Amino acid sequence: MKPTRLVLIPPHADLPAPFMVIAADGGVLQRGELAPHAAERPEAMRTVAVCPGPDVSIRWLDLPAGGGAQLRAAAAWRLRDDLATTPDRVLTVVGPPAAPDRPRPVAVVGDGLLQAWSDYLEGLGDRADAIVPDDLTLAEPEEEDVLTAVRFGENMALRGRGFAATVQPDLADHVAGGRRVIAVEDRSEVERALAAAARSPMINLLDGGAREAGIGKAGWRGAVVLGLAALASPLLLTAASAMRDDLAARRLQAEAVEAIAAEAPELSREADPVWALRRRAASAIASAARPASG
Repeated sequence: MKPTRLVLIPPHADLPAPFMVIAADGGVLQRGELAPHAAERPEAMRTVAVCPGPDVSIRWLDLPAGGGAQLRAAAAWRLRDDLATTPDRVLTVVGPPAAPDRPRPVAVVGDGLLQAWSDYLEGLGDRADAIVPDDLTLAEPEEEDVLTAVRFGENMALRGRGFAATVQPDLADHVAGGRRVIAVEDRSEVERALAAAARSPMINLLDGGAREAGIGKAGWRGAVVLGLAALASPLLLTAASAMRDDLAARRLQAEAVEAIAAEAPELSREADPVWALRRRAASAIASAARPASG
């Protein structure tokens, strides 16, 4: 088996991407960073990219037997009430069960966001053979009442039996729901988990069939906002509501204002751009519903 490059996709498109080159036996041959649009292109090899877990919704579902398309359709139908967007804007990917009678992991991701990640990797001079969420790079713990936790940037990936999510660290205990959270801080142990995921990804988001039309690096920020809005797990939404996370609320407000400024610059000068946008939308709906005169 030839070496594999594992690339960690950063939270913003203007940041470099850390990478490791992993040997067939799991050893690390090289570490470094790939910079967007650098003059020197990386060596061509099999590449597995690790994407930010908060942008991917993961469930474990009991699904009927069937081929890839049938399984994806069945999973999408089961999750229809959990999505805040239409099915044509997301991709559903079904992974293999851990055992014949176990539920299958199912990942849902915005198609525009997945394309943006692919565009970013191409800007690095690379092309992903697989893209896996960071929380699915962790091994499933043997104990039912344990969650393994690893920091990825500002977020914390959690992995349990039939459970995976990436959250803000201050929400980890709340999301754990009474399970013990065991943090893995040893770098070599984290690298072993990443190496194992690179050699055999538990799920590959590219198996959902990414759209051909890219949105480019400039559209990444908007895609992230849409992905977060469309794919937020009901569990995480409940946790955020219960915690009344003011910091997260301010950040989401800032992202909303930034998105409004990009699409409707005149509204960004209002005292409350979000309210101004809602007022405009309400006015448009009222006008559309008003019977034509004459």
